[in-house]
Amino acid sequence: MRSSLVRWSAALAMLGCLSGVGAAGAAAGFPAQPITLVVPYPPGGTADSLARVLAKSMGARLGVNMIVLNKGGAGTVVGTQFVANSAADGYTLLFTATPFAINPSLFEKLPYDTLKDFTVVSDIAETPLVVATGSGTSINTLGELVGRLKTGKDNSYGSAGPGSSPHLVSELLLHEVQGEATHIPYQGSMPAVMDLVANRTTFMFDTPLLMLPLAREGRLKLLAQTSTQRSPLLPAVPTLQESGYPNLSVTSWFVVAARSGTPREVLEKLNSAINAALADPVVAGAYEAQGMIKTGGTLDKAQAKLRQEVKNWALAVQVSGAKVR
Repeated sequence: MRSSLVRWSAALAMLGCLSGVGAAGAAAGFPAQPITLVVPYPPGGTADSLARVLAKSMGARLGVNMIVLNKGGAGTVVGTQFVANSAADGYTLLFTATPFAINPSLFEKLPYDTLKDFTVVSDIAETPLVVATGSGTSINTLGELVGRLKTGKDNSYGSAGPGSSPHLVSELLLHEVQGEATHIPYQGSMPAVMDLVANRTTFMFDTPLLMLPLAREGRLKLLAQTSTQRSPLLPAVPTLQESGYPNLSVTSWFVVAARSGTPREVLEKLNSAINAALADPVVAGAYEAQGMIKTGGTLDKAQAKLRQEVKNWALAVQVSGAKVR
């Protein structure tokens, strides 16, 4: 009996060693086939264009084709679930954005666990949001907007929809200053900003890419930006932190994530390729044209940031009262 146990123990130990060798071997040969980069948005948007230019540069560095697959729907849940159900081998990746951290609190039930089912391979880029008002209003500064919001009279703001980062940041601002305004959700940012230009709403948060051209045309007034430091695109626009609201420092960001359980060696190879791609002048120029600030960095830094972002946006969702059933 004892000799049988010894033989079983030896066999199990050998299997463990072989398994470790197999994982290491797979990582050493990675990648051996095309890699799919899933974008949980329809084609043609900001996420899609950023993913495509990154994928081309990454593929050149890894020596394989990178296939961009658009799987939009349900507030990014469709594409994210697709990756959550994929093999943990590094061949199916997710190129996603801020809703990745918002949805765990916004949705009553998700078909995946954001923190357990995913590992962030790398931060990619970020941009502040900017709060603006129409040029036809008497509001010229953030202080004047806050004063208006505190009156609670006929104030409203638009957003791309409930649970979007512009909606949640707007509610955080109202909560911080104890102001009042009616939320008017639109089917996308463009119709919302057009009503802001027409002075049908009081204020709105969105990206510099959308707001800045209209400000240059004199159709909007940019009052503040949400990052901790002024964006190079907005050197004359103060931050909310500078304006006395340090709790409202947020950005809209993009990351690449993989299925949890992907070998560390594979994740490191992908992380290295991403950081090299972000240093590519072609990628840098394309991102700058979109108003993005490149981030990059290590695996551990990216995962720690996601955990903090999930906590931060949970508070914003709670304050807003938004919920998706």
